[in-house]
Amino acid sequence: MPRIPPWLFRRAKQQSPHLVTLLPACRDLQSARNELRWLREHCDDPLRLARLCRERGRGVPLQYLLGSQPFDHLDIKCRPGVLIPRWETEAYACRLANLLLRGRLFDSRHPLNVLDLCTGTGCISLLLFSLLQASFDGLNVLGIDVAREAVELARENVNRNTKMGCMRRPAPGQSLRFLRRDIFDEEAMRPLVNDRWDVLVSNPPYIAPRVWDYGLGQLGCSVRRFEPQLALVPGAHLPVPEGWEQADAFYARLLDLAVLMDPNLFVLELGDEAQARRILAHYLRHPLARSSTIEVWRDWPDMMPGERECASLEIVAGPGRALSVPVKGSGQMRCLYIEKKASSQLARQFRLSQQPSFRRGVPTHFASKSLLSRGCTSPRPRCYSSQTPRSEDKSKPGADSKPKSASRTRRFSKDGAESNTGINFQSNKQTGQQHEGTDDLLKQPPPLPKGWILLTEEEASTVMLFRNHFDWTDCRILSPAHQMQALRVFGAPSVLRELLQKLRTEPGRPDDETEAQLMWCFKVMSDRIAEWDLEQAMRLRGSKDGDKRKHEEEEEEGDETAADGGSSSPKQRQRKEEKSSSEDSSDKVRRTTVELVQSVVVLLAMLWLVESWTTPFMEKEITWQEFKTNLLDRGLVYKLIVVNGSTVRVELRPDAVEAMSQMESNGRKTYVFSIGSVESFETKLEEAQDQLDIPSSERIPVSYETGGSMLGSIVMAFGPTLLFIGLILWSQRSMSARGGGGVFNFGKSRAKKFNAESAVKVKFADVAGLEEAKTEIMEFVSFLKQPEKFQKLGAKIPRGAILSGPPGTGKTLLAKATAGESGVPFYSVSGSEFVEMFVGVGPSRVRDLFAEGRKNAPCIIFIDEIDAIGRSRTGNNRFGGNDEREATLNQILTEMDGFNTQEQVVVLAGTNRADILDGALMRPGRFDRHIVIDRPTMNGRKEIFQVYLKKIVTKEDVDMLVGRLAAMTPGFSGADISNVVNEAALIAARNNAEDVKMEHFENAIDRVVGGLERKSLVLRPEEKKTVAYHEAGHAICGWFLKDADPLVKVSIIPRGQGALGYAQYLPQDAYLMNMNQLMDRMAMTMGGRVSEELHFPTVTTGASDDFKKVSHMARNMVTQWGMSEKVGPVHFDNDPNRIHKPFAEATAQQIDQEVQRIVEEAYRRCRELLTEKKKEVGLVAEELLKKEVLVRDDMERLLGKRPYEEEEFEKFFRRGQEKGAPPPPPTETNPPPAAA
Repeated sequence: MPRIPPWLFRRAKQQSPHLVTLLPACRDLQSARNELRWLREHCDDPLRLARLCRERGRGVPLQYLLGSQPFDHLDIKCRPGVLIPRWETEAYACRLANLLLRGRLFDSRHPLNVLDLCTGTGCISLLLFSLLQASFDGLNVLGIDVAREAVELARENVNRNTKMGCMRRPAPGQSLRFLRRDIFDEEAMRPLVNDRWDVLVSNPPYIAPRVWDYGLGQLGCSVRRFEPQLALVPGAHLPVPEGWEQADAFYARLLDLAVLMDPNLFVLELGDEAQARRILAHYLRHPLARSSTIEVWRDWPDMMPGERECASLEIVAGPGRALSVPVKGSGQMRCLYIEKKASSQLARQFRLSQQPSFRRGVPTHFASKSLLSRGCTSPRPRCYSSQTPRSEDKSKPGADSKPKSASRTRRFSKDGAESNTGINFQSNKQTGQQHEGTDDLLKQPPPLPKGWILLTEEEASTVMLFRNHFDWTDCRILSPAHQMQALRVFGAPSVLRELLQKLRTEPGRPDDETEAQLMWCFKVMSDRIAEWDLEQAMRLRGSKDGDKRKHEEEEEEGDETAADGGSSSPKQRQRKEEKSSSEDSSDKVRRTTVELVQSVVVLLAMLWLVESWTTPFMEKEITWQEFKTNLLDRGLVYKLIVVNGSTVRVELRPDAVEAMSQMESNGRKTYVFSIGSVESFETKLEEAQDQLDIPSSERIPVSYETGGSMLGSIVMAFGPTLLFIGLILWSQRSMSARGGGGVFNFGKSRAKKFNAESAVKVKFADVAGLEEAKTEIMEFVSFLKQPEKFQKLGAKIPRGAILSGPPGTGKTLLAKATAGESGVPFYSVSGSEFVEMFVGVGPSRVRDLFAEGRKNAPCIIFIDEIDAIGRSRTGNNRFGGNDEREATLNQILTEMDGFNTQEQVVVLAGTNRADILDGALMRPGRFDRHIVIDRPTMNGRKEIFQVYLKKIVTKEDVDMLVGRLAAMTPGFSGADISNVVNEAALIAARNNAEDVKMEHFENAIDRVVGGLERKSLVLRPEEKKTVAYHEAGHAICGWFLKDADPLVKVSIIPRGQGALGYAQYLPQDAYLMNMNQLMDRMAMTMGGRVSEELHFPTVTTGASDDFKKVSHMARNMVTQWGMSEKVGPVHFDNDPNRIHKPFAEATAQQIDQEVQRIVEEAYRRCRELLTEKKKEVGLVAEELLKKEVLVRDDMERLLGKRPYEEEEFEKFFRRGQEKGAPPPPPTETNPPPAAA
């Protein structure tokens, strides 16, 4: 970490000991003062203040100490993960606000629009708004950021500072907003680009390396220590233009946005001086440099440059391209100040004459007026703005103050040329009639303002020498030929004549005061001419806008009429009617459902209200004492009904009406009272009747019922029915959302339609290794595109083709390429989509699919996985009943055979099981061609690798890499190759590599073939030694057997689902194998078990998979390949699902004997070889125990060159390394101790 100079400590100690404590984190005396001031405002206790200073000096950010940090007069709350604002950011933001307030850059009578890109905590937007709020009636400040946390934090800071009184609420015509936008998203930024922005400000999320490493600046040590989730530079996912570095990706995008938005000012914060030089060099080559000027601000831009700090910076952007950039202030280079040329030189000279005494953290004061105010004796003329007047901003309180009437959308081509949309005026550079009538317009100029004069021809000629200080780029009416006439007609301030006379009498460079006055005069003249030009252009344009809109409407109506009345109008009208009818039907169903639900809800509500209102008038609740005294004792009770075991309803006798006067019944006929339990109620009722001596035959009857409210009864009566109807409607809507089309659209086809306008990006060029299949498929495309070429010779278009082959060989990919290349409608559907639980759905969908194909002929229909419905019908329906799959197959057969020979509809189908398809489906006339797509050969794999390697970053020799990978992947399909390349890229990314190397591809092949390395599986030393000798036996057999596959790698690292060792060989693409090759392969497979027998007293279970392979190979030799003299040249199926074998018991015994003989012969051959090479087995095993992985070079170093030639291996795997000395001979293998 860089040391702080001692003199800085001494100076800080003279002012306050707390500054010395804060210096290690702040690295700057001014920053330390600001932080100390803020800490004192938040802390009155001296002891706590000292503790906070010590913690801050150790690098703890202020947000962790106080929860917030100062930003001028604001209190900015921070949040972990969001970039913390710095004091330097506050300094240049205050400087910018000062220029806007006092620099005469903008007229306060017009709205000011400020856009803050990458706003973060929103501190810049809040500070600019609070400082400019009192001076601009129309002020619109918008901050955008891609992070949701940042936008929420910025909005929280607005509310926080408003409640604290640090800033006022926006007045009518003012707005302060924060939105979530990604500046790299074209669609999200388009609405902002279309608006007019006067000032752009941005603090991109970039942390300089010195700040990251040493903690310089306001961030202190918090970048690594407290904010590890913050990125040092922008992520690799962001687009970076050619020639730019990844760290500058945000700045490249921001310069492009500045060109599109065309602001008057653009302030861009930088990370360090190195980045400043890079951005300035790119700025010189950027289109923005043509229409703007630039200067660099340091940390404290309002201070004088210190010692050894240059006032300008020389930037070289190439041969003959250099720029001297002014540098303002003191400290490190902090930001770029970019200003449009129309006003930059004028305003800059104007600001050079000012000496503001602006300081951070205190209110803005100006010590003196400008030299222009002292030098100009004439009245200040009216300043014409180049912007369109926007009176509606003040007439609508609370309305958005963004300019609308003069909003222009600017676009730039690759060479930087500007093209305008919105107000599309013609460019001045075009010839013709664009300036027709300009002379007549100049004959009627606006009246001269007070204090202005008309220039003579000589004075106008002198002013034309300064034409570069005028902004002619926005003029739409004035051409370069009319510029001098415009200067004479529009006049100039009277002080300009005195200044021109002074220039004639005093040769040489004028002083600063004279130059500032000249720049001011040129500015007001330029604004006056620009405003007049824009008003005239809009007036001329206004008469054409109505005609243009009317013409566009007529063109739209004409296009619709042409679309309806063309050659294909019946089909278009039919499709339009079908679309509208389907939309109407879906809307009708939706409206019906909504109305039904609303009716049910209203009905239930009404019933509840009726029951609530009528129940108190029909029933009266009484107590047990009232019931006993007034009803039971008087003999008025006719019957008692116990409802739900908790309530008793009393029914009175018919003649008991006159006796109710004592109870004031008010017409109520029913009384109820509550009971605790049924048992207690019965006991009390029994006792009451006993007291009254009521005989048993006359006692009051009691009944029990389970009742409820009227609403509950209705729900129980109609609820199940309504629930069933709702379930049907819900299932219909859910199936409609999934593409089923509803209950009544089960029979509609679910095929996806692709045409020339669809986004099918796969072409035949993307399909490699399938040349024969591509040739046949491309012929189908030619049939559809040029049918007359074949029909004139009497040929018929084939009805269809079956694409069959192993999984992953490219059948569906070939179909996608056909859809992308054919240029005709392409329907894709899966075979499983024809089968549903409802009877008749499959045939109905088949009919709908082929009917749609006939409507759009010529077209191609592709049915993927056709074996789902095309299985052979033999014995499928043994138990009777209807087979939906068979009905669907019958419908496909009918549709394909019923084609007219002139109907240009071709059916393609893909399957992995062509052997189980029905014979009627495979016959000519339906599927005329059977295209077998097998696994690619060596050349095919090379072509496939070349296709997939184009998508990854690698610096390897492509030809050598492709050949080596193709040789290492025999039997791989296209999907396997794609997986290998993708796995290699993932491994390289996991290892933080800059490109994908050969070792990554080798690891990927090991991952695909052998499985993932099981690093968690730790073998014991005895087990590891056994595995080493086991794999060494395989390796020795493969090395010294002539017809065995060449060895590439041997490893004892566990992989996959239980493989403790792994050996990789290089098998050739062999299509025939003789007896010797098979015997050598079996002997090599037995090498692991034989090696264990020779070096250990007992064997293990590690050879079980080897025995399985050897037994399978030997049985095939006997039963299928006819390589047994006793059994003879016969073929027997090895179907494990078959109950009865196709041979007798004697033959089965003979087959078993021959299989045993072949296996024993291979075992004997392997044992003889390994007994002879026992020393070499030990060498390889000991080396495996040391390195765990041996490659081809290690084997040659241990065993010498393989005694057999290997052309393919020598071509792609020879590394040319010198052979080293062989290792010492291994020690004798000690047998493990016997078990006790």
